[in-house]
Amino acid sequence: MKNTIASFFYIFGILYLLDWIIFVEKNDDLYDDFPTMKAKYVARFPDILKPLIEVNPQPAAIIFTLLFCVCGSIFIRNNGITYKIIGMSSFLLAFWNLFSIM
Repeated sequence: MKNTIASFFYIFGILYLLDWIIFVEKNDDLYDDFPTMKAKYVARFPDILKPLIEVNPQPAAIIFTLLFCVCGSIFIRNNGITYKIIGMSSFLLAFWNLFSIM
């Protein structure tokens, strides 16, 4: 049961990061104007989610950092090598999200 929940949060976090990466690639003309790029990115979300994304430091980044850490600790405790690799990548993604907070 823990693995299933951790897998869901792990995949959800990866999808969030991929969404940002794909958005940036599609809007490469806004590389030099980060505030405009961020405003355009935030405008894509429903009004209920906008406060999580538009303030600095991003509450979404804090939430995903914590979720990746929890997922990593759950995956590391399993015996399979696949779980260990996913756990290590989860900690790496949590570290990556830390840079969004700083």
